[in-house]
Amino acid sequence: MVNIKVSGLSTTCRLCNEIIPIRKLLDVAICPQCNSEVRLSEGAKERQWEKYLSSNIPRQGMTISVVQKSGVGDADACQAVAALMALKYYGVDTDKSSFYASCESAGLGNHVLPWGVLKGAASYGLYAYLISNNPFEMINYDDVMDKENLSLSEAEEKVNRLIEECRSNEKIRLIRSDEEAVYLAKFIEKKAAVLIPTIVWTEKENHSVVITNVWDGGVYFIDPNNGTNVKWSFERFFPSWKNERTDGDIIIISDKEIDFEELAKGD
Repeated sequence: MVNIKVSGLSTTCRLCNEIIPIRKLLDVAICPQCNSEVRLSEGAKERQWEKYLSSNIPRQGMTISVVQKSGVGDADACQAVAALMALKYYGVDTDKSSFYASCESAGLGNHVLPWGVLKGAASYGLYAYLISNNPFEMINYDDVMDKENLSLSEAEEKVNRLIEECRSNEKIRLIRSDEEAVYLAKFIEKKAAVLIPTIVWTEKENHSVVITNVWDGGVYFIDPNNGTNVKWSFERFFPSWKNERTDGDIIIISDKEIDFEELAKGD
């Protein structure tokens, strides 16, 4: 315990009941009324010290084993690669090709759809959530058609089938962004799940990453492109995630069912 500043705190003189301001945690003040020494009680010191520690010691992030893209076959699979890190976090031992197949990836770069990733994660016994502005529909089919070599009708058929399979799977939930609040810091603090948001990455491309911590004015994440750990400031990260281009998408994978209301309370 050190003598930190505790502005606004006061204590009462036990002899004359005068209220005395205390400037620092371990200070001894002199009561102006009766000239006796006044200090915080040991209980008050402990409470203030715990409060200081909780707000000033870095939050312990999540230790997640890195999986990264390694070639042409991973080019369009960033969301699946990110989800594979979640599987490994929960002790699931599988390889890329097996997981890609469970996600129904397609095309030379193993393009995946978010509903395919949910289905893939659930097939290994995990709970998988997609929270999005539009979790029940695909807004633009261009990528699906181009990267999976499908016609519009074929792309629509695949997307609609995957969505229906997700809706009927007890391990999967599709949730609109305005129905559940995702407090990233709370999830990290409680180690409640692996968080995979979609963010604006370049002028033309979105990207999926794996969050490891939320601290010190920034969001820390693993970039599946090269396995590096990255920090983006809040001012950069949140507008890139809560964006019209991304639909505010975030995939959440856990080994247990998530109680969003309980998580929001914090304790």
